[in-house]
Amino acid sequence: MLFYALTVISTRKLQATDSSATMAYFSSLVYLAAALILAPLTIVIGEIPNAIPGVAHPSIAFLFRDWAMPTRLDGLIMGGLGLVWAGWTYFMARAYSLAQASVAAPFEYLSLPINVFWGFLIWQEIPTWMTWAGAALTLLSGMFILHLDRKARQNSTHPE
Repeated sequence: MLFYALTVISTRKLQATDSSATMAYFSSLVYLAAALILAPLTIVIGEIPNAIPGVAHPSIAFLFRDWAMPTRLDGLIMGGLGLVWAGWTYFMARAYSLAQASVAAPFEYLSLPINVFWGFLIWQEIPTWMTWAGAALTLLSGMFILHLDRKARQNSTHPE
């Protein structure tokens, strides 16, 4: 969340000098650099066969399993996801450069129910109560900030 917030702040500051396409391009380069730096960890650490309950989460075992060459279908899926990511990055940079973060951010909250839907549809995964609580806290805090922002703008344009 910290790095995402820094991304949003940087986008707002850079919108005066850079286009949304440029910001999306450099954002992708940052993710690529991070992947190239972190990828060797899988070689250094090696495979973790199964997550040990209480020690490592199953997602850690997933990240550190033996590497296999992707199939053609896997390559198409990854390429499609890359295009979706590039489009999302461009449009989010555009949104944050045109509007205040407090206005644009609530639209991102649409990803919460969409992600729950896909998680259930693909993996039959139902979020835990902690996930629901975190999502509710995120949504409510964003809506509260939007409310405060609107109230502050009304007070500045219509002083009593």
